[in-house]
Amino acid sequence: MVPAQAVPAVPPDPKLAAANPAQFSIATVLLVTTLVAVLLGVFRLNAGLGVMLLVLAVPALVRTASVARREKRHGQRITTGGKIGHFFLSLLIMYGVCTAATSAFTIAAMGTCLAALATSSASEGVATGVAIVGVILSLIVGLVAAGAILWATWPKRD
Repeated sequence: MVPAQAVPAVPPDPKLAAANPAQFSIATVLLVTTLVAVLLGVFRLNAGLGVMLLVLAVPALVRTASVARREKRHGQRITTGGKIGHFFLSLLIMYGVCTAATSAFTIAAMGTCLAALATSSASEGVATGVAIVGVILSLIVGLVAAGAILWATWPKRD
């Protein structure tokens, strides 16, 4: 039997890491697993709250990954605490986006309802048509508001 020889440690090749940017650490996997466990626990307790948290958490997770990728591209190492902080900041931004979109929809729908009430004396069919078109336009206004805020707060490419 030949005695084993020690193999010298070789540092990772930076060219190889740049060629494969889809790498992540075990800490990232554990953080995502924790988020999935929390979401499943909330779903188990209250499905409605679970759906609301899912609607906020998935875009926040995508935004956090985008921030981490940008920082990694700039040569900065993001810590686990930094990832958690960015996730909660992204969660607050998503809450603000949902609130702004809901407010824009509500204001636009309220104006539409007032227009439908004003035309209701002329004809019931006209009032219904105004209400349907108004709700569709209100939905578009809400989505545009959400998109504008997301675009303004999303990490920019350098």
